[in-house]
Amino acid sequence: MYSACGLIGIATGIGGYGWRQATYLPTEYQLSGSALQSESFRAGQLLDQKLTSQTENNEIALSETEISHLLAEGLAARPNSKQLLQAVQGIDTSIQADRIETGVVMNLSDLPVETLPAEVQQAIARLEQTLPVLMERDVYVSITGRPLVESGRLVLDPSAAIHIGRLKLPLADLAEQVGITPTEIERSIADHLERNGISLEAITLEDGQMVIDLQS
Repeated sequence: MYSACGLIGIATGIGGYGWRQATYLPTEYQLSGSALQSESFRAGQLLDQKLTSQTENNEIALSETEISHLLAEGLAARPNSKQLLQAVQGIDTSIQADRIETGVVMNLSDLPVETLPAEVQQAIARLEQTLPVLMERDVYVSITGRPLVESGRLVLDPSAAIHIGRLKLPLADLAEQVGITPTEIERSIADHLERNGISLEAITLEDGQMVIDLQS
């Protein structure tokens, strides 16, 4: 879901926005930094288990904690994001009504800068020049939106937004700042499901779970 360049690009876009909003952190995480470092997050591991035990009505139900697990698997599956995972303090997901929010808490000073791509190193340098105080504290970066299914793929509704803390940045603004389009963000989620042979029929959010109906 998140690339290192994207996360840092979000932070550079704060500008004159409210500082208190930008520095909000969740009080608890489903996955703490210690769990992320001690567990092996193999891409597709959780979905494999779910598919093995799926019900006869051909659906998979993911809790908030399992969605956080899925995000960790996605980060671990990508070479650049795998390095990013080492700096993550926690992953948190919440479901409210028809919207889902999932994100990571990380300290930008813990990023292994020397191992990251050149464009990411340049983004870090720009951030350190413009907002150096953000380099010295944990920040919470999340994406919030209503999941939909189009042509068997997971997409986010047009009102989906990136947040740093509680500061809302529309995806269109993020695209202008760091060159990431909503389609690319959605594809990063959908590809993770498709690698496991999953084609979607519908998605609903109910009772604190994301219920995925699979195509037969």
